[in-house]
Amino acid sequence: MAGIRFIDLVTDAEKITQVESIRAVVRRFVNDALATICGLAEWSHLWTTDWFQTIAPYTTGTVSVTN
Repeated sequence: MAGIRFIDLVTDAEKITQVESIRAVVRRFVNDALATICGLAEWSHLWTTDWFQTIAPYTTGTVSVTN
């Protein structure tokens, strides 16, 4: 399920339910369903603060910086 966007869930729900004219209601139901699913677990890995590096450090080269 990783990688599914909220808007994709809304679009799929509209197709399944054939309710395409009131997107706000479909969005609310999808949001409620996600809140229910997320409330079933503790998700302990989200309770920590972790840092990770996204870009490798520079090891060689020169830099010119102006103010």
